[in-house]
Amino acid sequence: KSATCSITVGKAADTVEISATSTSLAVGKTLTLKAKASCEDGSKPVSTAVTFEIVEGQEYATIDDKGKIKGVDTGEVVVRATAVAGTEEAYDEVTINVCIPATKVTLDVTKTSMALGFGELQLTATMTPVDNTDTLTWTSSKEEVATVDENGVVTAHSAGSVKITAKSGSGKSATCSITVGKAADTVE
Repeated sequence: KSATCSITVGKAADTVEISATSTSLAVGKTLTLKAKASCEDGSKPVSTAVTFEIVEGQEYATIDDKGKIKGVDTGEVVVRATAVAGTEEAYDEVTINVCIPATKVTLDVTKTSMALGFGELQLTATMTPVDNTDTLTWTSSKEEVATVDENGVVTAHSAGSVKITAKSGSGKSATCSITVGKAADTVE
């Protein structure tokens, strides 16, 4: 009797990228992460397969070998995807906030104007329900016109129109439209 074995030899993957549709997950719900191993130089690796594991926060979620994560309790979870046929550095991590998600985000101001060189504007976001444990991120549609920090403080940089968005990790958002212009020279 005899047996044969086929072996494929190829280049090891040296990078992994996780894509997540959300960075927040409600307790009791699931989210499927996608990840793919590749070669930074663009060549084809012997395998694009990855394995998933929770490296921090195992008490807050579970994950299967296909990247399906289920929220168990509120807290932060760090998920790692590692290339099956890769170098030691061929992994990526994402932090998922297992939470009571926000169902709505509102801003105290939805439309305003700012004058160049005259201070900053503080925007305040409110997420409901009040007992939510969701995350909130701020973004600017045109950073050359105005930037926003992690606390909702807007700084004008040049004349133009910009949209500042506050978005919960569960995907709910609110936007403020801002027109930035020069300050009036005189008041009549």
